[in-house]
Amino acid sequence: GGTVVKFTNSATAKLNISGPISCQTGPFRPAVFTSKDDASIGESIAGSTGTPTNYSGFGIEITSSGNSLANLRFSYLQEALRYDSGGTAGQLDLAHVQFVKCRFPLKAEQPACFTSCGATIELDNALAYGCDVFFQGDYGILRARHLTVNSATRWVWMTATTPVCI
Repeated sequence: GGTVVKFTNSATAKLNISGPISCQTGPFRPAVFTSKDDASIGESIAGSTGTPTNYSGFGIEITSSGNSLANLRFSYLQEALRYDSGGTAGQLDLAHVQFVKCRFPLKAEQPACFTSCGATIELDNALAYGCDVFFQGDYGILRARHLTVNSATRWVWMTATTPVCI
């Protein structure tokens, strides 16, 4: 808890996680993932404008199933969190998460096996504000409780021909 990770404006600026995650955050000590230009939190970075005007980085990409993350905040990112369960049925649990001014807050990637092995994201108590598309991807399943989405251009954008489950 209390970690601040700042990303540059690059398609390669992301954290790739392919194993178990030990999320040691708390209600008053979240982990924050944001743009290098965000001066509202953490230390200033050389070359930073101090005020984000565009989307930076690609946040976190998780390719392992069975992880639970809580007390996270994502802001000013191109993609905040991408989940790919790697062709097997898998689930990522998220609780107490905020997405502020991210282009794609949640993205689920999956090979064409929707009915037998969809990538499932389970949300409990999430907030999204000022985002382009809240949930995007292929063959993804989103389950949500206590979800607020404000000022999103689109709620869901699926690129596959198989319907999404929400």
